Amino acid sequence: MKDNNTSEILETLQYLEAHGKINYTAMRDLADDMRKKEFLNMHQYQIWQGTNGKWYTYVPDEEKGRRLIKRISEQAITDYIIDFYKKQKEKSNSVTFQDCYFTWKDRQKKCGISDSTINKYESDYRRYFENDNDICNKPIEDIDEKYIEEYIFRLFDRLTIRYQAFRQMFSMFNGICKKAKKDRIINDNPCDYIDIDLYKRRCEDTVYDPEKRVLDEEGCNKLFAMLQKDHIEKRNYIPSYAVELALLTGMRAGELAYLQWEHIKSDKGYILICGSEKYDQKKKEYWDDLTKTKKQRRIPLTPEIKAFFDNLKKIEMEYGYLTPYVFSNENGRIHRGTLCSCGQNKCKQAGTTAGGLQVLRRTFNSELRTSGVSSVIASSILGHSQRVNERYYTYDTSNMDYKTEVMHEINRRMRSV
Repeated sequence: MKDNNTSEILETLQYLEAHGKINYTAMRDLADDMRKKEFLNMHQYQIWQGTNGKWYTYVPDEEKGRRLIKRISEQAITDYIIDFYKKQKEKSNSVTFQDCYFTWKDRQKKCGISDSTINKYESDYRRYFENDNDICNKPIEDIDEKYIEEYIFRLFDRLTIRYQAFRQMFSMFNGICKKAKKDRIINDNPCDYIDIDLYKRRCEDTVYDPEKRVLDEEGCNKLFAMLQKDHIEKRNYIPSYAVELALLTGMRAGELAYLQWEHIKSDKGYILICGSEKYDQKKKEYWDDLTKTKKQRRIPLTPEIKAFFDNLKKIEMEYGYLTPYVFSNENGRIHRGTLCSCGQNKCKQAGTTAGGLQVLRRTFNSELRTSGVSSVIASSILGHSQRVNERYYTYDTSNMDYKTEVMHEINRRMRSV
């Protein structure tokens, strides 16, 4: 079925020009003929007529290798071949959702997003999208709000997912589509028409047990007793001092590991939190960066915390551990991984119901809020937003005796009216 397209095209153009018949319609028809011949030339299989009068051929098939096609006439099977290869070409030229994901991810890297966050994106993509071949290979221009809804239903059928994780998935989806729109691959972002709150009931309920999230007054007392015992029996075990400071200030693990003596502003009465140690999971390396919010903040230097630092510096000088970093031992600076492990171990040794530096951070915040401190002040000390403070960090840490006393006072006032 192959022929010399170039010579035919030239002959046709010469004929049309000679007879003054070159116009829009003629050129459009010529272009259509050229495209049809291009698609027919892509066909490598024989076309034949069977004894039953039907026309047959094969076309490529990803699963079977090739697939038999039957039509009632030669024209019908020719039309099918043209349409088949036309769709194949459109598919090969289209930009898929997966293509847009890689473009979006590369842009995140160039914009300075940390490797740990990029790792999270890659993990989420594998979980939510990579196992769904339909969306991975879907041309981005063919994804509309109806298709997104179908994908979401497939996701719920495949996974049990919490609402917060679902929101993170959709945030990635939205970011990919926004990038595609910015690159003018699509004209409209279909995510703009999705109300994700409608799907909340399909998500698994997130129920937090306060006893696993924060330490109550008894738990704090147990932990402090354990740490004081540690300071006596293992006076030069520096990580336990970091655990104590975490409970006194609510500092993050990376902030504790980054903290330097020059950040202790004794003359001004505050601790300057201006950086954080991060860990690259791929390279297995620690590195220093700004705080999680990219902002500096100040934590009040109370008399208790000042005495804590004075004592710690004396110990490090005595054992020859003193470096620019507050938490150092015979090997130099102590990294966040060691501090996190110590936080878990000390809470476990103290027999508390919850453990870890993040638990101590929530506990400190909850103590602030229970004591009547506003979310504005608590957020400024902890270094996160008010919304995050109220949603993830605030728990009731008061004991039953205190609550009984408060209710008793309210009841007394009400009855005296």
